[in-house]
Amino acid sequence: MSGEAPPQLRRNSEFYLDWITFQVEDELFKIPIRCVTFDTEPFKTLSSRSLPSGDGPVEGMSDEFPIALPDTSKVDFQRLLEVLCPLFTDVLAFSNFRSKPITSIEIWHSVLKLSTKWRLLDVRSYAIETIDRLSLSHREMLRYGRDYKVSNWVVKGCLGFVIQEAPLSECDAKDIMHGLSLDEGVRQLMQVVGLHEKHKLSNTRGWNCPACQYGEVRCNNCARYSSRNSAVKTVVDEGTVRTNFNVEVAEIVADEKCFDPGWGVYTFVGVTD
Repeated sequence: MSGEAPPQLRRNSEFYLDWITFQVEDELFKIPIRCVTFDTEPFKTLSSRSLPSGDGPVEGMSDEFPIALPDTSKVDFQRLLEVLCPLFTDVLAFSNFRSKPITSIEIWHSVLKLSTKWRLLDVRSYAIETIDRLSLSHREMLRYGRDYKVSNWVVKGCLGFVIQEAPLSECDAKDIMHGLSLDEGVRQLMQVVGLHEKHKLSNTRGWNCPACQYGEVRCNNCARYSSRNSAVKTVVDEGTVRTNFNVEVAEIVADEKCFDPGWGVYTFVGVTD
């Protein structure tokens, strides 16, 4: 009948997308608002400024009034969005609709950096798990482990310097001291040098005592004869590193607990196993 009122329309809960605009450095980013959580900083504070207030503009709802993210690199932010909104970036790139796995260390470094900075806990955990499956050098492991509080990477990074075949270089020394005070850096460097020498002696075939690793034909330490064909014995492992660097490792483990997703899990579009 012509006098009937038209049916009341409702918005689909999954596929009626609102958008939000951010300014990072000199670029604007407009993304589905569902890609962002407002349960953590800096979005928690910014979201309160984005609510309608009188007749004034709503921040984040237009290019003219974007939400500014200070102290953030636009490169890092774009890389974060590539992980949070993979389907949208694939469509914009005119590729197929299957989200391709992201294997770039540079992208995941940016994701880990911002998710740690903004306490995006599930994104941080996902980034760490993904980076673990990629090929990090031991110098990257040590640097990232210290910068972003991942104790296992610190241990593996230190071990990498200890067991490398090449002599420790000046660049190695800078990496070993990365993020530490001068005194602490020098102390850690000396520990790594000592363990490196110990590892070299323990893995050298020749006149090494197979019992105590002293390099003499007849060991003055344990009075045993050595053998030129004695089995290679590695005495330096992750346990050795944890023992020698127990203070730093304990401090990082304590910091890691603050990033445990059990403290508060946030979900994001695109973050899946």
